[in-house]
Amino acid sequence: MEVVVDNQIVQILVADGAEVKKNRLLVDVNHSISFRWPSLLEYLGLGTLFIDLPVFDQTEPLFQASVAALCVHNDKNELFHIYDHLFAVCLHQIKNLPQITSTFLLEAIATRQAPSDLEIKKQLSSSLNSYEEALKANPSHTIHDLILYLAWDRICVWMSRLFDYQSADSKFISGLEVLKDCLIESFQHIMNQGRTSPSIYRLLESLFFYYVREENLQKHTDDEWPILNQNFQSLSSQEELVDYFYIDDAVASSDQLIDEVKTSRSYLILDMPDKVNIRLSYANYMINKLRLEVPEWNYGLQQEKIVYF
Repeated sequence: MEVVVDNQIVQILVADGAEVKKNRLLVDVNHSISFRWPSLLEYLGLGTLFIDLPVFDQTEPLFQASVAALCVHNDKNELFHIYDHLFAVCLHQIKNLPQITSTFLLEAIATRQAPSDLEIKKQLSSSLNSYEEALKANPSHTIHDLILYLAWDRICVWMSRLFDYQSADSKFISGLEVLKDCLIESFQHIMNQGRTSPSIYRLLESLFFYYVREENLQKHTDDEWPILNQNFQSLSSQEELVDYFYIDDAVASSDQLIDEVKTSRSYLILDMPDKVNIRLSYANYMINKLRLEVPEWNYGLQQEKIVYF
């Protein structure tokens, strides 16, 4: 069985062998512990990667310039240019991180694969070997995948901060709607390319900040409010690698959705069930909203097998 682990579980793998031994999924030699990009980076000691990047908030010139531009431009082509420019800046920032090279990552993986007392080394080897092989056989493709994955995370966070900026300026408000549409279109475009699987959680989180803007508050029904209020309490840190793989991996096009839970893969997590249920409830709510509002939207969530540590 494939056991997909979140970043909190990775921290336990690295720091506490005694705790690892208590979990049958981790110690079973017939199981393969699987990393996604965020959990691999966490395992390699790169979980605080985003801290090295410039911030995007009201104290920064780029943020201020973006707000000013949104208050001036109402031409869609100009607004598309603003979004494209911000995404390009995110890509450039990630690409320039010294850790995001095949050489650096291969050395980090080799260090982790060196002999140690880690009892689950065999269960980890399959996932580590697959990343190592990809970085050796096709480094440009693999690093491109990682850069795009991380840049997507950042553009979602940047859009969240613009969506969260309160202004009564009508051009600004109209501009945000265009940026929201650009973000959704970007997700669909990256998914359709099939090379990188962008985090849908980051997209849905960003849309949360858009739909709870003051001018949108009256549009929600009595049934929607509890979902939105609960989700506010479970938002993730925007400075950390997001690791809700039971949501991100569950994305499938509408014609590929299946009803049954896959028994060959489990998601081992440290969060409490109530938080997980809140996130899943919000994710399903927002995806249904996208189905209604975006004619081209063609994605849903499958049910994944979640196991609590």
